[in-house]
Amino acid sequence: MRAVHSSCGDVTAERFAALAQKVPGQDLTAFFRTWISSPGKPEIP
Repeated sequence: MRAVHSSCGDVTAERFAALAQKVPGQDLTAFFRTWISSPGKPEIP
């Protein structure tokens, strides 16, 4: 988060998601769609 803020200013959910996927090298699209973009809370198994 600090890396994005220091280079880009305000952090949007999209910028944070892009950085979060670069760090571990994993596709986190489903994670962000479920936890950030969708209304309500997902069920935890």
